[in-house]
Amino acid sequence: MGNKLGWAIAGIAVLAIGLFLVMYLVFPAATMPTFRSMGDNMVLPVPKVAIGTVIGAEPSEPGNAGEDYNQALAAFAQPEVKSLWQACVRANKVTDTDMETLKSVVNPLLAGTRKKNMQYYFKLTPQKIELPYQPTEQGDFQDLTDVLRLLAISAAQDNQYPKAEQYLFAYMIVGNHLFAERARYDISKRGLGFMKAACSYKSFGGMEGLVPLYEKWNKPDRVEAVKALKEALESVSARYDDLYQIIWMYQEKCELGWNPWPGDVFNLAENHPDRGVRVEAILSLGVIKLTDVNMRGDEKKCRRLIDAKLSSPDPIEREAARQANALDEAGLQKLAKAMLSTR
Repeated sequence: MGNKLGWAIAGIAVLAIGLFLVMYLVFPAATMPTFRSMGDNMVLPVPKVAIGTVIGAEPSEPGNAGEDYNQALAAFAQPEVKSLWQACVRANKVTDTDMETLKSVVNPLLAGTRKKNMQYYFKLTPQKIELPYQPTEQGDFQDLTDVLRLLAISAAQDNQYPKAEQYLFAYMIVGNHLFAERARYDISKRGLGFMKAACSYKSFGGMEGLVPLYEKWNKPDRVEAVKALKEALESVSARYDDLYQIIWMYQEKCELGWNPWPGDVFNLAENHPDRGVRVEAILSLGVIKLTDVNMRGDEKKCRRLIDAKLSSPDPIEREAARQANALDEAGLQKLAKAMLSTR
């Protein structure tokens, strides 16, 4: 009786081990997410203080601000405008005469800041992401906001403080439009940067942000609201920095400069409420596809996610998945060099 029971127990144990091995080989589990892609990091990053506390009434006009900004960018690209603008930058001043030429940029730019919503990326740009994945559009908008910043400096130099304030409000609104579209991580982060710069405490070239403007204007009652907004923007910016590190997990000891935890990237790509964060995580799937070679569960999960995102209703997600799917060893090396050069 004892022998039979022993053999039965041994048989059950062997069967259990066999079943485990079959499940492991046929249905391998993917890496689980860690606490880093849970809790606050899975909440839509939104400043706790609205820009309306500083600028008053927020933009409310209908239409697409992106179309106005696109018109401003087209005007800025004209050789005579570029040449004049470079002279203005050297002089750190925009004169009334200069404005006659620059109004082709400034008028549509300000028109865009009066509109409530903006659709720009993949709406008015080519629907394509290319290695090393940084969107060039953030540089275009840097040019536009530099115009607003220099206009504010010029107005402050002439003691036209209300006009300087309005230019800085416009600067902030452009940033908020970029942030609110949540098209790409880099563009949202640049938008946050514009808003923070508008709230800056520092003074460069005569005037940089609202705080030194209000100090020069003797409006101390307006400073606290600006400081509260800037603190809220800094908090959101820090959250984005943390999410970026989770997605790419930069580590100098790693040969390629990154070592993302697959489970966290999977979680962000599937479930994060911010499209820009999801798109960044989808792009990172291409890296995981090529570097996480020892985990069959991760390989299967990565493949399923890429395939699913290739059919996403969102065109930006689809293009990110196409890039992840197409990434090869040569592309990985190119991406590594680009990422390391920005550190």
